[in-house]
Amino acid sequence: MTDPADSAIRQAISYQGLLLGHHKELLEDATDAMQMLHTNIAALSSQARAQATSTERSLETLAARATNTNLNMQTRSSELRPLPAQMARFFNPPAEPPPILFAASSCP
Repeated sequence: MTDPADSAIRQAISYQGLLLGHHKELLEDATDAMQMLHTNIAALSSQARAQATSTERSLETLAARATNTNLNMQTRSSELRPLPAQMARFFNPPAEPPPILFAASSCP
């Protein structure tokens, strides 16, 4: 015949083993989740670095284009020829207004 205290101890040890196994599974799940999180963070970091590099390149390209545009505008403005006299009068009117040819009271 078995001692009732002995069976209670065996039952407690059995429960402890079950709990230990359950905790071990939970720890393994948590470790796997942490590894997956680490992998996802590394991928996101890589994407962010690639995007930042792309943005920097775009900004450098835009700055270079702006510089080239400014240089082209300076070059073209130095290549402008003076306007012929007839066109110069059109674009640069005289300082004095033209004379009035008739008075307002002479209108019917």
